[in-house]
Order: sequence, then C-alpha cells, then structure tokens
Amino acid sequence: MNTTAITPSSTDISRSSAPPYRLRWVALIVVMTANVMDAMDATIATIASPSVRHDLGGSASTLQWISAGYTLAFAVLLIAGARLGDIFGRRRVFLYGLAGFTLFSAVCAAAPSMPMLIASRALQGGFGALMIPQGFGFLKQVFPDPDEFDRAMGFVGPATGVPLLAAPILAGALIDANLWHVGWRLVFLINVPVGVLALALALPALPDSAKREHLKLDIAGVWLIGLALVAIIYPLIQARADGWPIWIFTLLPSGVLLLFAFLHHERSHRSNALIEPSLLG
Repeated sequence: MNTTAITPSSTDISRSSAPPYRLRWVALIVVMTANVMDAMDATIATIASPSVRHDLGGSASTLQWISAGYTLAFAVLLIAGARLGDIFGRRRVFLYGLAGFTLFSAVCAAAPSMPMLIASRALQGGFGALMIPQGFGFLKQVFPDPDEFDRAMGFVGPATGVPLLAAPILAGALIDANLWHVGWRLVFLINVPVGVLALALALPALPDSAKREHLKLDIAGVWLIGLALVAIIYPLIQARADGWPIWIFTLLPSGVLLLFAFLHHERSHRSNALIEPSLLG
C-alpha cells in the first residue's frame, strides 16, 4: 500500500516550536480595559451634562462640547496615533496614551470651569487616540496562533459594545450615589484607579514591537485630515446654536474638498502615507 508523507512547512515548524507569549492573556486584559475606558468616556459625559451645567454653568451648545471635544480630538489624531506606534513602537505609544488618558481624566474631575473641562476632554480624547490604535497590533503579536487569536477577539467585541450600553446606566448610578459629595466628577474620577491598574498590568505584560524609525510622520497629511474633520464636524455641532450662519454652508464643502486633497496627498506620498494607499482605492 502506497502512503504519502506529509512534510510540514517551515512556517508550521516555527509556529509549533515557538512557545506562546507567557503574558498574552494579561495583555488582552490591558487592551480590553483601554477599549472599555474609551468606549464609556465617549458617551458617559452626555448623562452628566445636566449636573455639569448646574455646577459650572454654560449654554446648551457649550454642553455639547463636553462630548464633542473628546470625539473630535480622538477622530483627528487617531490616524496619527497609529502611525506613531509604527515609528516609535506600539508599547511606548500605548503607555504614553494610557498615562495621559488617566491623567486628564483626573483633570476633568477637578475642572473648576467649563472651558477647563472642555479642554481637558479634548486632551483626554487625544491621548485616547494614541492608545486605541495599538491594541489590535498587540493582539496579533501575542496571539500568533489563528485559533487563539480568534478566541481573544471574541472577548474584545463585547468589551467594546457592552460599555456603550452600560455607560448611561453607570453614569446615572455614579451621579446619584454622589460618593464623597463630588457629584458628576465621579464620572471622570472612576477612570483614575482603572487607568492606574491598567498601567501596572501593561508595564510587565505588553511586549516591545519593531520600531520603523525610517518612517516619518506625514505632518502635512495630519493637518489635511485634521482640518477636514474639523470643517465637517464643527458645523454639525455648532450650527443650530449659532442660527445657521452663512459660514456654516461654506465650511462643510471646504471639509469635503480637504478630504479629497488628503486622498490626493496620500497617493503622492506613498512611502510615509498615514493610510495604506491601496486602501484608498
């Protein structure tokens, strides 16, 4: 009887011989915690807005910027955050992002005025944009086995979706509890112990990644996509409060034109493009 020998490929041999990353499940917990903090902070402040207005004052449109400042800064810097992880290493950028996010959560909780709160929220969103893009890369690095990677991603999905549903309930419970008589400030203060714990786990658990220091951050691309997003998002938030002035209707099409300029710029600067040019097809 003839038999056919099956010779394992070099990839299979290296995969089977390489030991799994020892702290891979701790790294997963760190990435999930970062996702939970970001998902909740993107929505939780909306529930706290009436209490914030009662304490710090401000108009209805000003209150919108408590959430919008975070979202806008996050959106503008998200692509740059991913590229900075490529240049300086995911671990370093993630740790800076997590530390900054935690710090400005505390600053939000201590904000004495509405402008200070909005500025702190924007900085919180900016540091979140450094932290979040690194998570998927970490998981691919510490879970090289496809089956184990799929199992890990099965935890990440609920860790992102459930907080969006739970945020309003948690915010209401924290404000009603009024622990230590801090009221709405507890909505932001709760991030501090969570962020400190995540940092304590991240320092030993997150692996170093290859640094591609030959790459350069495309500053012109960052400005183009940033201005485009501001030109589109700002009018959508502020137009009603300002009575739909004429400049609103010039800013929106300007944002669309800036997006097209960004796409053209990325295609002509392929070596340092913020977005893989093939994706723009």
